[in-house]
Amino acid sequence: MQLNFVRVKLRQAGMSSVELMESERGWNPLVYAEWVNAPGKPTLLLYGHYDVQPPDPLDEWISPPF
Repeated sequence: MQLNFVRVKLRQAGMSSVELMESERGWNPLVYAEWVNAPGKPTLLLYGHYDVQPPDPLDEWISPPF
């Protein structure tokens, strides 16, 4: 599973906390990681989007596009 790959890589990178967060609505899960050992330093947020709906046919979409 790709999310497990991401969790392993984040742990190997030294993150102090790595968590797989499941959606209460049944949506796709996400991976959250943090390392808070640099007080006074800026915060960095990384966001990776993955598409989960087919581009066509539109009638197979489960929600409208943004």
